[in-house]
Amino acid sequence: GIMTVLSFVACSVPVLDGNLGNSGQYGSIVGKAVYSNAEDNSGIIVSIEKTDGVKTAAVSKTVADGTKIIAKSVLNYRTTNADGEYSFTNLAEGTYTIYASSNNSSEKAIFTNVVVTAGKSVTVEELKLTATGSITGNITIDKKSTGNAGFLVFVAGTSYMAITDDAGNYTISSVPAGSKYQVIVSKGELLFTLDKDVTVSSNASAAMNEAYLDSISKV
Repeated sequence: GIMTVLSFVACSVPVLDGNLGNSGQYGSIVGKAVYSNAEDNSGIIVSIEKTDGVKTAAVSKTVADGTKIIAKSVLNYRTTNADGEYSFTNLAEGTYTIYASSNNSSEKAIFTNVVVTAGKSVTVEELKLTATGSITGNITIDKKSTGNAGFLVFVAGTSYMAITDDAGNYTISSVPAGSKYQVIVSKGELLFTLDKDVTVSSNASAAMNEAYLDSISKV
Protein backbone atom coordinates (compact mmCIF):
# COMPACT_ATOMS: atom_id res chain seq x y z
CA GLY A 1 0.00 0.00 0.00
CA ILE A 2 2.60 2.57 1.09
CA MET A 3 5.00 1.76 -1.70
CA THR A 4 2.17 2.05 -4.24
CA VAL A 5 1.51 5.54 -2.99
CA LEU A 6 5.14 6.47 -3.65
CA SER A 7 4.65 6.97 -7.41
CA PHE A 8 5.73 10.56 -7.81
CA VAL A 9 3.05 12.20 -9.95
CA ALA A 10 2.46 15.95 -9.74
CA CYS A 11 -0.91 17.53 -9.06
CA SER A 12 -2.33 21.01 -8.85
CA VAL A 13 -1.76 21.65 -5.12
CA PRO A 14 0.92 24.39 -4.82
CA VAL A 15 4.36 23.04 -3.98
CA LEU A 16 6.89 25.41 -5.48
CA ASP A 17 10.62 24.82 -5.38
CA GLY A 18 12.98 27.64 -4.52
CA ASN A 19 13.06 30.19 -1.74
CA LEU A 20 10.10 30.74 0.51
CA GLY A 21 7.89 33.18 -1.36
CA ASN A 22 5.27 35.42 0.18
CA SER A 23 5.55 34.54 3.86
CA GLY A 24 1.91 35.40 4.32
CA GLN A 25 0.82 32.67 1.90
CA TYR A 26 3.24 29.77 2.22
CA GLY A 27 5.10 27.73 4.82
CA SER A 28 7.94 25.22 4.73
CA ILE A 29 9.03 21.87 6.16
CA VAL A 30 12.52 20.77 7.22
CA GLY A 31 13.63 17.51 8.78
CA LYS A 32 15.84 14.43 8.78
CA ALA A 33 15.31 10.87 7.60
CA VAL A 34 18.07 8.59 8.90
CA TYR A 35 19.16 5.01 9.38
CA SER A 36 19.26 4.03 13.05
CA ASN A 37 22.15 1.63 12.45
CA ALA A 38 24.31 3.34 9.80
CA GLU A 39 26.32 6.55 9.58
CA ASP A 40 25.66 7.41 5.92
CA ASN A 41 22.04 8.51 5.51
CA SER A 42 22.22 9.55 1.88
CA GLY A 43 19.80 8.25 -0.72
CA ILE A 44 16.67 7.97 1.42
CA ILE A 45 13.67 9.16 -0.60
CA VAL A 46 11.40 11.61 1.22
CA SER A 47 8.08 12.45 -0.43
CA ILE A 48 5.29 14.81 0.51
CA GLU A 49 1.56 14.36 0.00
CA LYS A 50 -1.50 16.46 0.77
CA THR A 51 -3.66 14.70 3.38
CA ASP A 52 -6.87 15.15 5.35
CA GLY A 53 -4.99 14.34 8.58
CA VAL A 54 -6.28 10.79 8.83
CA LYS A 55 -5.90 9.23 5.41
CA THR A 56 -3.72 10.42 2.58
CA ALA A 57 -5.57 12.07 -0.26
CA ALA A 58 -4.69 9.16 -2.56
CA VAL A 59 -6.25 6.65 -0.16
CA SER A 60 -9.30 8.91 0.35
CA LYS A 61 -9.82 9.08 -3.41
CA THR A 62 -9.51 5.32 -3.67
CA VAL A 63 -12.20 4.79 -1.04
CA ALA A 64 -14.49 7.34 -2.69
CA ASP A 65 -14.04 6.05 -6.24
CA GLY A 66 -13.72 2.37 -5.47
CA THR A 67 -10.61 2.16 -7.62
CA LYS A 68 -7.02 1.12 -7.05
CA ILE A 69 -4.65 3.67 -5.49
CA ILE A 70 -3.59 6.43 -7.86
CA ALA A 71 -0.83 8.58 -6.40
CA LYS A 72 -1.84 11.87 -8.02
CA SER A 73 -1.75 13.53 -4.62
CA VAL A 74 2.00 12.94 -4.17
CA LEU A 75 3.40 16.41 -4.70
CA ASN A 76 7.15 16.17 -4.72
CA TYR A 77 10.12 14.31 -3.30
CA ARG A 78 13.67 14.80 -2.09
CA THR A 79 16.71 12.54 -1.69
CA THR A 80 18.54 12.92 1.62
CA ASN A 81 22.20 13.89 1.94
CA ALA A 82 24.69 12.04 4.15
CA ASP A 83 23.23 13.72 7.23
CA GLY A 84 19.70 12.71 6.26
CA GLU A 85 18.52 16.29 5.74
CA TYR A 86 15.69 17.38 3.47
CA SER A 87 13.34 20.36 3.05
CA PHE A 88 10.19 21.44 1.20
CA THR A 89 9.42 25.11 0.63
CA ASN A 90 6.50 27.23 -0.59
CA LEU A 91 3.82 24.93 0.79
CA ALA A 92 0.20 26.01 0.96
CA GLU A 93 -1.37 25.90 4.42
CA GLY A 94 -2.70 22.51 5.43
CA THR A 95 -1.84 19.00 6.59
CA TYR A 96 0.73 16.91 4.74
CA THR A 97 2.03 13.36 5.00
CA ILE A 98 5.80 12.96 4.87
CA TYR A 99 7.11 9.55 3.74
CA ALA A 100 10.67 8.27 4.14
CA SER A 101 11.42 5.20 2.04
CA SER A 102 14.37 3.02 1.12
CA ASN A 103 14.59 -0.40 -0.51
CA ASN A 104 17.66 -0.94 1.66
CA SER A 105 15.72 -0.87 4.92
CA SER A 106 13.66 -3.32 6.94
CA GLU A 107 10.62 -1.05 7.01
CA LYS A 108 10.77 -0.02 3.32
CA ALA A 109 8.70 3.09 4.19
CA ILE A 110 7.53 5.05 7.24
CA PHE A 111 5.48 8.24 7.49
CA THR A 112 4.23 11.04 9.72
CA ASN A 113 1.67 13.85 9.38
CA VAL A 114 2.68 17.53 9.55
CA VAL A 115 0.58 20.69 9.77
CA VAL A 116 1.92 23.64 7.76
CA THR A 117 1.03 27.22 8.75
CA ALA A 118 1.48 30.13 6.36
CA GLY A 119 4.62 32.18 7.02
CA LYS A 120 6.22 29.54 9.26
CA SER A 121 8.70 26.68 8.99
CA VAL A 122 7.94 23.43 10.80
CA THR A 123 10.61 20.89 11.81
CA VAL A 124 9.46 17.30 11.37
CA GLU A 125 10.30 14.64 13.93
CA GLU A 126 13.24 12.50 12.85
CA LEU A 127 12.14 9.57 10.66
CA LYS A 128 14.21 6.46 11.38
CA LEU A 129 14.69 3.44 9.13
CA THR A 130 16.73 0.29 9.73
CA ALA A 131 19.49 -0.12 7.14
CA THR A 132 19.99 -3.60 5.67
CA GLY A 133 22.51 -5.53 3.62
CA SER A 134 23.03 -9.17 2.67
CA ILE A 135 25.28 -12.17 3.20
CA THR A 136 26.37 -14.27 0.22
CA GLY A 137 28.50 -17.35 -0.25
CA ASN A 138 28.95 -20.81 -1.70
CA ILE A 139 28.90 -24.31 -0.15
CA THR A 140 29.84 -27.40 -2.18
CA ILE A 141 30.40 -31.10 -1.68
CA ASP A 142 33.74 -32.37 -2.99
CA LYS A 143 34.06 -29.03 -4.81
CA LYS A 144 31.51 -30.19 -7.39
CA SER A 145 29.61 -27.61 -9.42
CA THR A 146 26.26 -29.41 -9.03
CA GLY A 147 24.42 -31.42 -6.39
CA ASN A 148 24.89 -28.84 -3.64
CA ALA A 149 21.29 -27.79 -3.03
CA GLY A 150 19.54 -27.93 0.33
CA PHE A 151 22.03 -26.47 2.80
CA LEU A 152 20.22 -24.13 5.20
CA VAL A 153 22.37 -21.09 5.98
CA PHE A 154 21.12 -18.77 8.73
CA VAL A 155 22.14 -15.98 11.07
CA ALA A 156 22.18 -17.33 14.62
CA GLY A 157 19.41 -16.01 16.85
CA THR A 158 17.43 -14.50 13.96
CA SER A 159 14.97 -15.54 11.25
CA TYR A 160 17.32 -14.46 8.44
CA MET A 161 18.18 -17.48 6.31
CA ALA A 162 18.67 -18.88 2.82
CA ILE A 163 18.99 -22.28 1.14
CA THR A 164 21.76 -23.16 -1.29
CA ASP A 165 20.90 -23.80 -4.93
CA ASP A 166 22.26 -26.67 -7.02
CA ALA A 167 25.56 -24.82 -7.51
CA GLY A 168 25.82 -24.20 -3.74
CA ASN A 169 25.18 -20.46 -3.92
CA TYR A 170 23.10 -18.63 -1.32
CA THR A 171 22.09 -15.07 -0.42
CA ILE A 172 20.65 -14.07 2.95
CA SER A 173 18.78 -10.84 2.23
CA SER A 174 17.49 -7.91 4.32
CA VAL A 175 19.89 -8.46 7.24
CA PRO A 176 20.04 -5.33 9.47
CA ALA A 177 23.42 -3.62 9.19
CA GLY A 178 25.59 -4.64 12.14
CA SER A 179 28.58 -6.65 13.28
CA LYS A 180 29.49 -9.88 15.07
CA TYR A 181 26.84 -11.95 13.31
CA GLN A 182 27.30 -15.72 13.59
CA VAL A 183 26.44 -17.68 10.45
CA ILE A 184 25.38 -21.34 10.82
CA VAL A 185 24.99 -24.09 8.22
CA SER A 186 22.60 -27.01 8.65
CA LYS A 187 21.55 -30.03 6.59
CA GLY A 188 20.26 -33.30 7.99
CA GLU A 189 22.50 -34.24 10.93
CA LEU A 190 25.16 -31.76 9.85
CA LEU A 191 25.46 -28.53 11.83
CA PHE A 192 28.46 -26.22 11.89
CA THR A 193 29.46 -22.58 12.28
CA LEU A 194 30.55 -20.92 9.08
CA ASP A 195 31.74 -17.67 10.68
CA LYS A 196 31.46 -16.11 14.15
CA ASP A 197 32.19 -12.48 13.30
CA VAL A 198 30.36 -11.33 10.16
CA THR A 199 29.82 -7.62 9.53
CA VAL A 200 26.90 -6.51 7.34
CA SER A 201 27.00 -2.97 5.91
CA SER A 202 24.12 -0.87 4.58
CA ASN A 203 23.24 -1.63 0.95
CA ALA A 204 26.21 -4.00 0.64
CA SER A 205 26.87 -7.72 0.49
CA ALA A 206 29.14 -9.48 2.97
CA ALA A 207 30.89 -12.20 0.96
CA MET A 208 31.64 -15.35 2.94
CA ASN A 209 34.59 -17.63 2.21
CA GLU A 210 33.65 -20.66 0.12
CA ALA A 211 32.98 -23.76 2.19
CA TYR A 212 33.95 -27.23 0.92
CA LEU A 213 32.63 -30.46 2.40
CA ASP A 214 33.82 -33.98 1.59
CA SER A 215 31.38 -36.72 0.70
CA ILE A 216 31.87 -38.58 3.99
CA SER A 217 30.28 -35.71 5.90
CA LYS A 218 26.79 -36.43 7.14
CA VAL A 219 24.83 -34.38 4.65
